[in-house]
Amino acid sequence: MRKEHGVNGTAVQRGSGNVYADLGYPDAEGMLVKAELVAKIAEIIRQRGLSQEKAAKLLRLTQPKISRLLKGNFEASLSGGCCGASRGWAERSKLS
Repeated sequence: MRKEHGVNGTAVQRGSGNVYADLGYPDAEGMLVKAELVAKIAEIIRQRGLSQEKAAKLLRLTQPKISRLLKGNFEASLSGGCCGASRGWAERSKLS
């Protein structure tokens, strides 16, 4: 159960830890996993100073797909399901 409390006179509900579930999305768990995967990929790209083009080559994706991923459009960019995509990237990627 979520706890309600006030902040400066405004009612606030504590979230579940999954914003997608809190907003009522049907595949909330899958969406959260994809978002976390994309956040990790973006972090590694930044840490290594990779261009989108170089990251795309390493991940065997196109640069436009990397661009869409980094802008948060991971639904259209992660084809084949999240788990299959993440396993494939982990196996063939030199990012990790």
